[in-house]
Amino acid sequence: MSLFPRISHITPYGQRHLFLQWTVEGLHPTTGALKFKVERSSNHFEDFVAVADNVTDVFLTEEFTSASGESINLLSTSRQLTYRVGLYTPNDPTQDIVWSLPIDLTGNIRVDAEYVERVGITPQEIDQYGVKPHSFFYKKPALERRLILVRRAKMRRTLIALRHFTGTDVAILKRRHFGERCPYCTDETTFMSMQSRCDTCYGTSWVGGFFTPIITQAKIFAAPIDLTIQSEGNVQIRQARIGLPPFPVVEPDDIIVELDNDRRWLVRRVDERVFKKRLMKQTIESATEIGRAGVEYQIPADPRQIHVLNFLKPLAA
Repeated sequence: MSLFPRISHITPYGQRHLFLQWTVEGLHPTTGALKFKVERSSNHFEDFVAVADNVTDVFLTEEFTSASGESINLLSTSRQLTYRVGLYTPNDPTQDIVWSLPIDLTGNIRVDAEYVERVGITPQEIDQYGVKPHSFFYKKPALERRLILVRRAKMRRTLIALRHFTGTDVAILKRRHFGERCPYCTDETTFMSMQSRCDTCYGTSWVGGFFTPIITQAKIFAAPIDLTIQSEGNVQIRQARIGLPPFPVVEPDDIIVELDNDRRWLVRRVDERVFKKRLMKQTIESATEIGRAGVEYQIPADPRQIHVLNFLKPLAA
């Protein structure tokens, strides 16, 4: 199967900020470095303009500014924008960009027969991704204006509760699943890391181990303490539940970092709450505290020292 980018989440947050996240279908253990290009259109299929290029993360935020000083409100239901993500291999300049299916601000996939022909979607991909080449096909049920507003109101209440009452500042470290293999500890046969304390890949087998840290807020529930025996002696291990906003999408093996005390949690199981097939809230039902001796504590996550993607400032506005 060839590589194919799929937009997994799109959310306007605040009136002038938008978050976009995607995955890559068809990944293989030998998949090397990938880069992405993000484009936006205001009329669904034509006149896509570049938003960002040479993107190495699997997420992006866009801030809308107006030179004329006019009001910009992405939360308006009349705002029509469509995004697509292109994938390419930086080491192969002859390779064509592979485009995702375009998606609008409500999460609907929009294609027509002309778009399918222009971007070169194969019959196999049409069948696999549920795309039918007729005008304005929606893979998910279209939301009426009232339901769009209900969804956004629910999401806003979740964000307000975290921001002003129950949340604590955290960094989300999303684990890499492609890129340059670690030259120091990766087994050439299994492609697994042979050193759990490698400070190049942090036990992931990928150089860097994780994408750019994302700063947001989470509610960390009280957790019981288990006693276990490890190489450094008896160690108290906590299990926790963590409530998160709907973005970014979190998966098992990602890491949650509490910024006030640098405590780090390994995500084990995630429960998603949806509304009309759109993600509304995430709860990490099982997260394991990482022992202080773990190599994961060497992963940079302090927003005062490194570049991060910070959601807190726009949400406070």
